[in-house]
Amino acid sequence: MLTVEHLTYRYSRRGAPVLRGVDLTLESGEIGILLGCNGSGKTTLVKCFNGLHRPTSGDVIIKGKSTKNATVAEISQTVGYCFQNPDHQIFSSIVKDELCYGPRNLQWDDDEIEKTVAEISEMLDLTDILDENPYNLSKGQRQAIAVASILCTKPDVLIVDEPTTGQDPLQSRAMMDMMVKLNRELNKTIVVITHDMSIAAEYSDRIVVTH
Repeated sequence: MLTVEHLTYRYSRRGAPVLRGVDLTLESGEIGILLGCNGSGKTTLVKCFNGLHRPTSGDVIIKGKSTKNATVAEISQTVGYCFQNPDHQIFSSIVKDELCYGPRNLQWDDDEIEKTVAEISEMLDLTDILDENPYNLSKGQRQAIAVASILCTKPDVLIVDEPTTGQDPLQSRAMMDMMVKLNRELNKTIVVITHDMSIAAEYSDRIVVTH
């Protein structure tokens, strides 16, 4: 599904490399966990997966195709990315509008948008709050909304950055159980950044460590 070849990334031409010589492969249908200390380049790496950052050298290959000449919009149809803080991603004042935004931006027809939003809302238990303001809801609900808004564009790969940060153990498990559900029922390839070693041990098919 996703291959990284000899990837190096610098934030500026003369700056020290944040990532150097990264090689990894993620198979279709896997749940991959990305571990590493703060500042070790985890978020920088996954932003190279979806085109928000462009490798200084090396390559990111998705489904056999290099992303070098692809736009962020094109890559986002295959690789979806959820920010660590859902409030940095959510901007609509109505939950349903948030979920519809991506498909509308991709110019899907109205019937397909309605069907997709209904299916994803039901799967993530959001149907009863579609008319609510996201900022009146809990962080766990906002996180689910952020995930749902990405899923509504039907990417093959879902990247979730630190979904358990600030959550209690029950909320953390609920979030990861949702990742498993998406993996098994929708056949999504999942990448999760976390510092929680117990979560990594329990839920991962593959662990990648940055250092």
